[in-house]
Amino acid sequence: MIYLNALVGALFLTLEAGVLVEGLTWMGLNGLHASQSVIAGGEGFMLLPLAVLFYFVFRNALSAEKDMLQGKL
Repeated sequence: MIYLNALVGALFLTLEAGVLVEGLTWMGLNGLHASQSVIAGGEGFMLLPLAVLFYFVFRNALSAEKDMLQGKL
């Protein structure tokens, strides 16, 4: 159950960051009058840092869930 709690928390936090990052990427590339394929490529490329962010957020959330289970928090 702690894995599900950590997963849900990490997904919500990463989703918020993803919306912001993807929106800023689209806005910046659209402002530079890039083609749609370049914009799509830029947004696809920005998924890599979001995946790394998700990994670290999930690891911290899992650690917090384990500490709560053991009564340390």
